[in-house]
Amino acid sequence: HRTIKMKFFDKMAYIPLCLFYLSGRGLGFNIRGGKDSPYVPGDPSIFVTRINGEGSAARDGRLSVGDKLLEVTALSKPVTE
Repeated sequence: HRTIKMKFFDKMAYIPLCLFYLSGRGLGFNIRGGKDSPYVPGDPSIFVTRINGEGSAARDGRLSVGDKLLEVTALSKPVTE
């Protein structure tokens, strides 16, 4: 599994989150935004637009549609045994 660490803002607080990449299911969420294609007019931030019920984000339960991603701090390589 690969892991990704990120911080996000859920309208109430800044929350650190660590998700595991599930083979065939990914991290389980979609994002939109950025300076060239803002999701919220005038805001170049990256937002969660969908949570896949089969993915790691849904299993964790803390990430929600509309959350703003603030930082992706690490991405580890797949573990092979």
